[in-house]
Amino acid sequence: MNPPFVPEKPIPVPPIDSLRKLLSACDGTDFEARRDTAIIRLMADIGPRINEIAPLVLDALDFQETPLS
Repeated sequence: MNPPFVPEKPIPVPPIDSLRKLLSACDGTDFEARRDTAIIRLMADIGPRINEIAPLVLDALDFQETPLS
């Protein structure tokens, strides 16, 4: 097994002002605005990798999952 590749320079994190501007561009109450806001907040909150999000389909999500005790 090979050790993981660790880049010498960390990936920059966008400043909070940029995130606020991005979210303000999605202001609205229509479907697209709410969808885009939810996607941006999801990405900002959990920081998923592209290969964790791209293959998702709606049927794969469990909205009724109970929390582990």
